[in-house]
Amino acid sequence: MSLLQKSLQVGAFELSHRVVLAPLTRMRATADKFLATPLHAEYYGQRASPGGLLITEAIHVTTDSLAYPCTPGLWSREQANSWKETTAAVHAKGGRIFAQLWHTGRVASAAFGGRRVGASNVPMPKTDDDPVIPLTVEELRALPSVYVHSAKLALDAGFDGVEIHGAHGYLLDQFLNGNTNKRTDEFGGSLENRSRLMFSVVDAVCDAIGSDRVAIRISPHDHGTIKMYFVDDENPRELYKFVLNGLDKRNLAYLLITEPRWNGRDVDVAKVESDPSFASDVINGPIYRKEYSGVMIGAGGFSPAGAQEALRNGHYDAIGFGRWFIANPDLPKRLFENKPLNRYNRKTFYRSEHPLEVGYTDYPTFDQGEDERYPFVDQSKIGKSLAAAKL
Repeated sequence: MSLLQKSLQVGAFELSHRVVLAPLTRMRATADKFLATPLHAEYYGQRASPGGLLITEAIHVTTDSLAYPCTPGLWSREQANSWKETTAAVHAKGGRIFAQLWHTGRVASAAFGGRRVGASNVPMPKTDDDPVIPLTVEELRALPSVYVHSAKLALDAGFDGVEIHGAHGYLLDQFLNGNTNKRTDEFGGSLENRSRLMFSVVDAVCDAIGSDRVAIRISPHDHGTIKMYFVDDENPRELYKFVLNGLDKRNLAYLLITEPRWNGRDVDVAKVESDPSFASDVINGPIYRKEYSGVMIGAGGFSPAGAQEALRNGHYDAIGFGRWFIANPDLPKRLFENKPLNRYNRKTFYRSEHPLEVGYTDYPTFDQGEDERYPFVDQSKIGKSLAAAKL
C-alpha cells in the first residue's frame, strides 16, 4: 500500500487517503451574479471519492475582492444555494469538500464594481491607475465578520468546512509582508501587528463554526523563490515561522502550504511531464514542518513520486494535486494502482473561447479509455522517477 492510501484524521473528519484536490481557480461561475452552476456539481462530483478531501476554487467573500471574471462569490444567500448541488454531488460519493474563502485585496479590479483595497497604497507593478485604498482600522476590525458571514453560508450550502485563503499575495498575505504593508498602526510594523488581521479572521471563523472545520492556506517565499503578486519581506523565514507558530496554537483542521515552484508557462500537451516544477525539490516542507504540529498539506509542483517522497520524509501529511487532478477525475485510483495519467491542457484551465465543459468536465476516467486530446503518460515519466521514490 502506498503512503498516499493511508487514512488521516483532518479536523472533524477521517480521510481514507491523502490525495487532496488543491484549490484551483477555473473561471466557470456565472458572469453576473458569481454563482456556481450544475457544471460545478459535475466537475467536483467527478473528482470525489470515498473519504477523499476536495478544496474548492477560491470563493470571494465580498465584492471588494472581485479580480477576475466568472469567479464565484459567497456573500449572498443566492450564491450559497447555488453551491448545494455541488456539495450534494460530493457527499453522494462519500467525499468531503471545504470552501476556500478569498479576499484578493489590491489584486481586485474596480471594473467589477467593488474597491481595490489593501494594507497600504502600494499598487502592484504594471497595473492600471486605480489606487489601492488602505483599509481603515475600523474596517479591519470589522473584516473578520465578513469572513464569518461567508463561513456560515458555506456550512448552510453543505460544505464540510472552510479554508481561509491567506496565501499568494492576496489580502491577508499583503498584510503579512513588509513591502506591501507600510502601516504604523496596530496592523503594521511588528510581526505581531502584521499578522493581527490573519489571526483575527481565523479566530472569528473558528469561534463561529468550530476550529475542526477551519483551515488556512499560506505561501511562504524566500529569497530567490517565486513571490506571488509581488509580495516580499526582508526576512521571510522569520515572518512565516512566526505565522506558523501562531496558527499552531489554534487547533485547525489543517494547514495548506504552497511550495514556491509553480510554473505558469504554457507547456505543450505532449510535454507536460517535463515541466521543471515536477523535478524540483520540496522547499517549504523541510523548513516549516517543525513549526507546526497539526496536519500539514503540501501543494505545488508535486509529481506522483514527489508526493510519496514528501510523505515518507515527514514533510507533509497529505498532498494537494492541481494540474493532475484537473486532467484525471479518478486521480486517487490511478495513483494507487499506478495507472497512466491523462496529460493536461493548460490552455483550457481557465474560462476561454472553448465551451465551458472543455478542459473541465470532459477528461475521461481510466476505465473510459484514452482520449486523443489528452494522451496517457506513464507516472514514472513525470519529474522524479518512481524508482527514485523507493515505493
